[in-house]
Amino acid sequence: MWTLSGGCDMLNRPVSKTTSAASEVCDVSNQSEREARDRALIAAAARSGAVPTELAPGRSCGTCIMCCKVYAIRELNKPAGRWCVHAERGRGCKIYNDRPDICRAFYCMWRIDRTLGPEWKPETARFVVSLDLLGFNALRISPDPHRPDAWRKEPYYSTIKGWARKFCPENKKVLVVDVRGFMTVILPDRDVPIGVIGTDTEIVIFRDGDTYQVGLQPREELVTVAR
Repeated sequence: MWTLSGGCDMLNRPVSKTTSAASEVCDVSNQSEREARDRALIAAAARSGAVPTELAPGRSCGTCIMCCKVYAIRELNKPAGRWCVHAERGRGCKIYNDRPDICRAFYCMWRIDRTLGPEWKPETARFVVSLDLLGFNALRISPDPHRPDAWRKEPYYSTIKGWARKFCPENKKVLVVDVRGFMTVILPDRDVPIGVIGTDTEIVIFRDGDTYQVGLQPREELVTVAR
């Protein structure tokens, strides 16, 4: 269970079905492979029911369109890091009621977790926080490419490091993933860049004395689950 603070999980209930980061960013070095992985994860999520049934009350996307920029949307031929043609600043998504299923299935953590204050709304934070449960079992931070270090600012960075301290003992990852697919693993005491990771590789967090280390190992489970 992913719990940010207090006694509630990210969906604000004791036991929940949580959302995956369905609109995953696109690795420009191997776009077809990453898109295939995204679609496999979405199919697996649909079969497992990994979609939220509750959202934080009183919140809506409104004028926020950051997810319309940072993620690739194959159905709209939109690459990661570029504005969707249907996104209008100050207004929001112009086709919200008719948006693709991949967009309908996605909710950022600000929409889901009421413990995240208004400063975490992506249009304010300039990054999107989401869950990637079926991929890397990670809390994923996707920055605006025009503000790639926004997550390093306060009040965000100290909270993100707190998430790392909480989740590392459970081999749950806190990842910063830019629009190229380049990953940085956030550990309690440092941030570890690991580059673009292929779909056949798993990220492993393990204890080494008084600190944590990052390892990579082959992964076969994803192929089995996604079929």
